Amino acid sequence: VPIHGKAGNINSALKFHIFAKKPPTENDVVIIFDADMKAHPNFLNHVMPYLEEDPMTALVQTPQHFFNVDHTGDVFNHQNSTFFFGVQTGLDAWRATVCCGTNFAVRAAPLAAVGWFPTESITEDFLLSLKLTASGWHCRYHGHVLTTGEAPEDLRQIFKQRERWCTGCFQVFFHREMWATLARLRWPQKLCFLNAPVGYVCSIVTLPVWLLVPALSLYDVHPVRALTPELVLLWCATYALMVAVCEAMPRRLNAAYCGFVASKANAAFWWCYAAALGAALVGLACPHRKATFQVTEKRSVAAAAAAA
Repeated sequence: VPIHGKAGNINSALKFHIFAKKPPTENDVVIIFDADMKAHPNFLNHVMPYLEEDPMTALVQTPQHFFNVDHTGDVFNHQNSTFFFGVQTGLDAWRATVCCGTNFAVRAAPLAAVGWFPTESITEDFLLSLKLTASGWHCRYHGHVLTTGEAPEDLRQIFKQRERWCTGCFQVFFHREMWATLARLRWPQKLCFLNAPVGYVCSIVTLPVWLLVPALSLYDVHPVRALTPELVLLWCATYALMVAVCEAMPRRLNAAYCGFVASKANAAFWWCYAAALGAALVGLACPHRKATFQVTEKRSVAAAAAAA
């Protein structure tokens, strides 16, 4: 189904085939995997207890893991360890877990109640978790690797994938109904979901500032002219907050390394995020030019090399 991409295809299967004759019951569960993901044999043993123990749990997300990415050389931050083993565990504590589009289980009844997989954004996963949470359901996170997949290795596909993620996130928050949806959340949950677009905006803003300040200094234009007590206090507070966040990360993670990789990947993807913001704004002003879902091609370079 070319319309609405991934979300449209899944909705077509659910609405017109699987649940065409009768609506879903409270015991019906949908499991979603991307085509390049392979579930471990114990996947259901880990995720189903969340749904059995709490009738208000609608969705259970698990991490992504890739066989063709070296943890020590993951320059594009494919594994995203900081997010999957640090951020998501914190989001889960506030019942603000973000769905990541694959490796998750969702109850069919609440899925149908929110209109199935959303098509207002090309990141249907993020919007689905927002809608479920705003409707009073719980989205949970289980921080164990239960699937193995393939990350894109072609640079064009890597940048296309990250631009799609960012564009879809901005589409969510530019949509006229989303702020009413956010209003139904508790304040901690509002902050958790707003972190996504704010994080992208921060990446878009910071890199030009880093480049501009040294250049301006050559022309005797200095943004910081004196170390005032206020500036020192703000710097110390920011640094202390960064240290506290790193210390709060799980001990099994190398927080300093993960943070370094994540920050450098954000710098590398700066132009993708800027282009995504532009695409989302163009789609908002001219709906007929709205960005559409594009599949990330996987060429199995590592698999082919191993076979050879």
